[in-house]
Amino acid sequence: PPTAALAVPESVTTPPAPPAEAAPPAAPVIAAAPTLQDVTVPAPLAEPAPVPAATAGPSFLKGIHLGGEAVTIEGWHWQSQKQAEADGMTLTNARKVSVSLAMIPPPPDADTRAMLTSGISTARSEPLALSFKLPDGGYEVTFWTAENQRAHARVFDLTCGGVVVSGLGDLPLGGWAKCGPIAVEVRNQKLDIVAKALRGAPVLMGIAISRTTVAKSYVADFSAGVAKDWTPLGGTWACVNGNYNHTSAEGLDLSIYDALAVKDFAFTVSMMPRFDNIAGLVFGFKDAQNYDALTLDGQGGAALVRVANGMRTQVAQAAGSGAGKWKTVSVTVTRIGRKVTVTINGTAIITAADLGEPVEGKVGLLADFNPVDFSAITIGLPPR
Repeated sequence: PPTAALAVPESVTTPPAPPAEAAPPAAPVIAAAPTLQDVTVPAPLAEPAPVPAATAGPSFLKGIHLGGEAVTIEGWHWQSQKQAEADGMTLTNARKVSVSLAMIPPPPDADTRAMLTSGISTARSEPLALSFKLPDGGYEVTFWTAENQRAHARVFDLTCGGVVVSGLGDLPLGGWAKCGPIAVEVRNQKLDIVAKALRGAPVLMGIAISRTTVAKSYVADFSAGVAKDWTPLGGTWACVNGNYNHTSAEGLDLSIYDALAVKDFAFTVSMMPRFDNIAGLVFGFKDAQNYDALTLDGQGGAALVRVANGMRTQVAQAAGSGAGKWKTVSVTVTRIGRKVTVTINGTAIITAADLGEPVEGKVGLLADFNPVDFSAITIGLPPR
């Protein structure tokens, strides 16, 4: 096949406000607390068609004091671990831990301090896992952790509903952190949370879950042989066996989904290139001379590229994408604010790349001298 022509120059909202009559001070968070800049990829959506949603904000659903008794946090009643398990929460590889240390300044309020006195950690070397039965829809999840052993004893990644929060738990002795809220989408009535150790053992003291709405979602359906609202910009595109395929190999071609323009999003596509040339995802699309893209080459390389006035600049790159001729990969590009994360086959290969302030734009597909089979296309908007 001809070679690729796409040159690349070098170059959690907070948990909902409590009722007015019971509004204690918000819990302070030490400087080490992670932010949503750590977030990577969400899980694919599964509902058909673009759907408008209500504009209501997050609504507190439940809080759980892991390893401990019922408490009141930020004005909301939290369940004990025992109550949460009776309500359907399941724990895997968990053991209770306690904290008797004084928290370093600034100290938490009395209710939060009571919650931080106990938690759960891993019983063995496997990851710590939690699961909740929840109705399908959008949620925000917030976590609390603390260091009760020694300074900087642990670092762990936490995957919540397919969204990965990296580098939690790196705290001074007596330090605590509140992480979130993390926007997730629950499908099949189940929210899975997994804490995986990078150093030491993960520790979680509390979890708060709020119900949100998702502004819109889209799940492609090409089974009728029609690519509704997709506009090809060059090349030949066709619906084949439920896929949306680029069947030509004569240049750099795009196809843009015209029904949505988004800022924050999770865009997931499965693709199988037929040549060892470039294929990818387009986002922030204004026109054929101005857009951002994730490109995958036939040697396993991945790159975030900005096209401005027709000039291409590489923003970030990574190896080990697993992409290549006749190889099917599932790719998710997630944007939250300035940060873009790329996940391929469940592994984050580019994390929190800064693309500047987001500009509302469309998303689409890209193929460069490369016939490509595209399938399982979903577009989700994280709750704002």
